[in-house]
Amino acid sequence: VANHLKTLKSRYTGFENEREENSIIIVSEKAAAAQLVHKGRTRRRLPDGKPYGGSNGRMTKSMEQKLSDYYGLAIRQTSQLAKDLDDDNAVLLMERNCKAVFMHNIKQSDREVQHSLCPTGLDSWCSYQKDKHLSIKERTDPMKDAKRLDAVFLEILSPMINTLADQSLLRRCLRDATQNANESINSALWSILPKAKYHGYRSIGDAAAIAAIFFNRGRSGLIKFFNQVGISITEELLNTLLGKDSKRVAKAEDNTQRQEIIKKYKKQ
Repeated sequence: VANHLKTLKSRYTGFENEREENSIIIVSEKAAAAQLVHKGRTRRRLPDGKPYGGSNGRMTKSMEQKLSDYYGLAIRQTSQLAKDLDDDNAVLLMERNCKAVFMHNIKQSDREVQHSLCPTGLDSWCSYQKDKHLSIKERTDPMKDAKRLDAVFLEILSPMINTLADQSLLRRCLRDATQNANESINSALWSILPKAKYHGYRSIGDAAAIAAIFFNRGRSGLIKFFNQVGISITEELLNTLLGKDSKRVAKAEDNTQRQEIIKKYKKQ
């Protein structure tokens, strides 16, 4: 989700292509005019005339994080709920739930359509569906709806939603298999070599070997390699490698704890 939103942000923010405008400048007391080319730039705006980012109704960092967290949560929760279903029905349920978290957060004129994929009932995480079972004073959805994305984002995010809710992708996420070993080691590889640049066979081979070490042993796995090639291990180097591994483990534990908190207190 984060990578898709990063691409959309770069596409819909910044400036439009420079446009040429004619301007007349007085160059002498005789009112002689010289026509010059003036280059002007305007900020990109969405079809509704407003910018991509900003305050309520526009894309913010908190909304990006929210969509990313809830998408991952939808996959994990559905994987648990679908244990007794066959794979085809499990994928259909996961597709519905993944689309629901996006559609829920994009305003539409017909709110029944907006929340049509959300779970129903008093225990629903969707405040709109939950409000149907509460008194007027207890309802919370109207206030929360003001913070959701404006309707213009439905068209903008639809390609991303369809990609992330593709059944062939979700099938690989069943039974909590959100990332297989090949995908994970590829991630380690491209963190060493940027995808955007060309790399030769030898560079990729070396990077793949390092990625395999990181994947299996962490940064401290380089210690054995350094000893084999005669690189001395200083205290500073050792502390750096161990420190990176500790941060990686701490981040993983923090992410797990955060997901548990979201799962427990998720209120929409």
